Parts: sequence; structure tokens; C-alpha cells
Amino acid sequence: MNEIYQILSKHFLNENSKEEELLINEFKRNNKAEYEILKKLWENGKNIEIIDFDSEKAWTKIQENFKQKEKKAPKVIWLNTKLKQIAAVAAILVIGVFSAYYFIHTSQSFELFSTVNIVQTTATHTERGKTVTLNDGSKVWLNSNATLTYPEEFKGDKRPVKLTGEAFFEVAKNAEKPFIITTENAEIRVLGTSFNINNNTNTTKVTVATGTVQVTNADKSKQIIITKGFSAEVSGKKINKFATLNPNFQAWRTGKFVFKNTKITDVVTELNKFYKRQLRINTSTENNCLLNADFDNTKLEEIVEIIKLTCNVDISIENSNSENKKTAKQP
Repeated sequence: MNEIYQILSKHFLNENSKEEELLINEFKRNNKAEYEILKKLWENGKNIEIIDFDSEKAWTKIQENFKQKEKKAPKVIWLNTKLKQIAAVAAILVIGVFSAYYFIHTSQSFELFSTVNIVQTTATHTERGKTVTLNDGSKVWLNSNATLTYPEEFKGDKRPVKLTGEAFFEVAKNAEKPFIITTENAEIRVLGTSFNINNNTNTTKVTVATGTVQVTNADKSKQIIITKGFSAEVSGKKINKFATLNPNFQAWRTGKFVFKNTKITDVVTELNKFYKRQLRINTSTENNCLLNADFDNTKLEEIVEIIKLTCNVDISIENSNSENKKTAKQP
């Protein structure tokens, strides 16, 4: 393991060979979080110092350093020559490994050697359509009970966020900093575009409104590219790409619906995703009516009248708790 840290030292000094770079690339794939923190340590460390510590008890000391307000001054050795600098980087990388482990496994915000500020903000909204504006200007609309975790400020060469539930993203363009959304099942990477993500425990569905989106499964064994008019669904290791047939994938936040030769049962299903009061078809016989209509935040009572007159169907409007039921009967 020490050998890879020596190679990393040369890597950060741009002095490694092609063969060593292959080993670095493999290390980055298998230890992504650790590599990013070590890179930040190197980029922000103008003067490099070695902290004298017992390697076998390093983890214990790291914990004590974060818990204790007052610490004894560590022994510091200042190194100036390039050869000594390489050795110093190797020592700092060892410290970085334990620090990365501490960060990943405690999920706490802290300042790492005064160079890496990690501050996470979590937004959870019980009402749909609530908007979160991120530090880079990107906007995120959250559906009911969706949760977005994001840094107060995007640092480094990426813009990482984490999502549970459903949300619509309008990502500000930045070709130098990819925007990366992590869900339970997938990773979604973009440079600047708009798209909808519907995520639950088993699947993640991505539907593109504008631009191009890269979707990768959780273990990063498969990835696909989708563009406007296409969707992708990730379940386990599987990724399926298909044309977006439902024009109303944004309706949960916009209230705008477009129905073209749509079965009345499908119409009711779509409308019930948006309106708090629910529609229910009261007829016991199958209705094969196909509806052609556009609704733009239309009152539910008006929608009922249109469906009733167009499809000759009896529909009731009721609250989700089945109280205060209002019935619209056929004339």
C-alpha cells in the first residue's frame, strides 16, 4: 500500500511514468473519495509539514484531534527540497487516508487541516414544487417529501448533490465542473441541462427535457447517454433506455397537462398525481373514451365537466381522506 502513496506523490508533482499513471487511474476508480481529498490536500498545501505520529495508532489520534479542543503542539519538520517534498507528501497521504475514512464514516462537517471545508445542507419539502437555488445558479424543484443534500459552495472540479424522491433540475452550464447527482441506484452526470429524476428504493428514472445526460448504475458497470425525448431507468445493474412517451412528466410541478388520444383511465391517473383532491370514475363498466385536451392549472371542477361531457362518464372528486366528497353526476 505504501508503494501507491509514493506513486501518488510523484503523480501530484507530474513526475510519474505512463505505467505509474495506469496504477493511479485504477486507484482513482476504486478509491474515488479518498483520491479527491488527497488531491485537495496537495493543491492547498503551500508549505508541507509532517506530523509525527505512531502509524499503528493513527486512527485513534485522528479521532482525538477532532474531539479535543486543546491539543499539544505536534512536532513539525519543514522540508524544502524536491526529494524531501516527495517524502512529505507520502506522509501526508497516510494521514489523509485516515482523515478520509473519518469523514466518510461519520458524515459530519469539519475543516480538514484548514484546507478542505465540507459543509452539507439538506432540504426536505413536504409540499411539491418547492425550489432550491444552489450556489452555482442551478435550480431544483422538489416533489412532495423529496430530499436534496448539497454543499453550501461547490469546490473542486465537481458539483455533487444527493437526491431521494423526485425532483426536476435546471443545471447551470459549466463545462469545467460536471454536475453529479447520486441516488440510491444511480449516478447522473451533466454539464448543463434540464431533466426530471424520479427515484425510489428500487429504481431511478431519468427523463431529459433539454441537453444531454449521462446515467450510470450504482456499481458503475454500465452507463448510457440520453438526450431530449428519451428516458433511462436504472434498477440494480440494469439500465434501460427508451423514448419518452408521457408528455406530462413535468406536470407534477407545472400543473400543465397535454392529452392526445389518451384513455380516460390514464387521464385520471395522471391528474391524481397533481391534484390533492382525487378523481374517481364511478361507472362499473369499462369506458374506452380517448380524451384530447390541454389543461393549464385548470380547476378540478372544470376538468370534471370536460371529461363528463366528452366521455359521458360519471366522476367524483374527493379528498384523499375520503371526507367532504363532492360528486359530479351525469346530467
